Amino acid sequence: MKKLFLFLGILSAFIFTKVVADDI
Repeated sequence: MKKLFLFLGILSAFIFTKVVADDI
């Protein structure tokens, strides 16, 4: 279960940085 949250955290962080990079 913890691995799922870890995966979701990494995935959300990756998407967040991608969106921010696209906005800049």
